[in-house]
Amino acid sequence: MASVADVMALGYTLHTSPSQVDTLFHEVYAGDLLSVVLRSAKTADCLITVLANLNVLAVAVLLDMKVIIISECEELHPTLIERANQEELVVLSTPKKSVEIIVELVRNHLL
Repeated sequence: MASVADVMALGYTLHTSPSQVDTLFHEVYAGDLLSVVLRSAKTADCLITVLANLNVLAVAVLLDMKVIIISECEELHPTLIERANQEELVVLSTPKKSVEIIVELVRNHLL
């Protein structure tokens, strides 16, 4: 089990409320096709995706996923951040590719 604070310690950028740094996740699910994410991801997972839109937040809410890492990310729209805060979701970003994120989490014993 890992926390948002653990991931932030690896250099990821937190875009949502700092009060949520203690939020935990058990596993990660990496995917960009949201219908597949809906079918395959588990509750309490962390979603890793290149998609940075409101549909990602909706999927996270439906699956009760509290943490989203946006990979290959340069910038996020303020509306996305505002809605994530309203839904009490944690949104992190990094310029790294999804596979690099997973490898880094494993190497740091966060998965």
